[in-house]
Amino acid sequence: YVRASKQDTHEAPDLFTAVAVVILSELCFTLYSNATDLMNLLGHIYKVVAYFFFYRAVFVHCVHEPFRRLQAEIEEHSRTGKALADSERYNRLLFEMSPIGLVLSRPDGTIVDINSAYARILGREVEETKALSIAAITAPEYAEQDRQQLSSLAATGHYEPCEKEYLHKDGHRVPVRLQ
Repeated sequence: YVRASKQDTHEAPDLFTAVAVVILSELCFTLYSNATDLMNLLGHIYKVVAYFFFYRAVFVHCVHEPFRRLQAEIEEHSRTGKALADSERYNRLLFEMSPIGLVLSRPDGTIVDINSAYARILGREVEETKALSIAAITAPEYAEQDRQQLSSLAATGHYEPCEKEYLHKDGHRVPVRLQ
């Protein structure tokens, strides 16, 4: 009982009670003198009570246990989801408020996300810039350098720092350093 209680099993008290009641019933059965004796009746009543506690310990707790675990998982998932949402809001705020231009793009050059500082570098609005590709805003003579950077990224997982020029909306070139 002590070991089961330390393991936080919910059926331990019911099993302990069932065993104690079975002992009482067996004690009553040893004390009766004929079949209609009060001790014989008490022994049978105690047996019924013991079976009730066995039923609770074995059946009811076994049926409830998966639901108890599921509820614990749901609560954990909820806590994790809230922490993830808080982290996402925090990272989004850092991304948006950064004075450094930040861009998230796919290997094919499609722009996924940018911050307002990046759009300002190009003299455009955020949504307008998201509709473009990296190739569309990069000066043509840097196309080979971009291909080399992407192949290096695919091979090593690293994008080496480089310098190139972007094309501003009004046509002039903007020197940038990428990392």
